[in-house]
Amino acid sequence: MSSRGPYGENTASGYGAFTTVDAVNQWVGEKENYDHRLNDCVNGTECKHYKQVVWKNSLYLGCASIIFGAGWPFVVCEYDPPGNVNGTWPY
Repeated sequence: MSSRGPYGENTASGYGAFTTVDAVNQWVGEKENYDHRLNDCVNGTECKHYKQVVWKNSLYLGCASIIFGAGWPFVVCEYDPPGNVNGTWPY
């Protein structure tokens, strides 16, 4: 899910007692999938959420969480300026 707005965005959903902290830990956990030498994700893995969290040029951050549907927690964080610019190092 994405707002397709002007900001960088990370989203996560879970169940039960899933919190904003859980979402951020999930995104930061992608660090192991990031190849620092190549500035890219290891083949077949996800790391773009991690890169957005650590993006050096993002100055503003806003996060929110809601419970939707049948009680599913949903977390969104938006970053300004957005990160994950192809060919640019996150830090």
